[in-house]
Amino acid sequence: MANYDGLHGLVQTWIRSFHDLETLDAQLDEAKIAIGVIRTTKELAKTQWARCWNAVREVPDRAGGTYRLPGHPWRFSGATLDETSPPRFRGEDNVTVLCELGVADAEIQRAIEAGILLRDSAAR
Repeated sequence: MANYDGLHGLVQTWIRSFHDLETLDAQLDEAKIAIGVIRTTKELAKTQWARCWNAVREVPDRAGGTYRLPGHPWRFSGATLDETSPPRFRGEDNVTVLCELGVADAEIQRAIEAGILLRDSAAR
């Protein structure tokens, strides 16, 4: 730590001696040192890598338009990941899920009437 500032200066001077990031990356790759570019989410979504890996997908908004969401966070060789359905509206599946869990219809209805449980809430 006593020599940190001096070392930092030397490394910065060395890095600035490269004409572009690709040349620096190639040099560091020979030494097995990884580097990366820090990007915003929007910048990342526009990269060739994002397109190749389907990192962002366009889904219907269920109101006639579309919007973009992150894609699957994993990818396995030899496997195909199915596209998932569009995101659900808030409360849209509450009744179905509670029925599958064995909650009585009357109890679900009381929760809806009391404003505790949303049902069939759709974007309007």
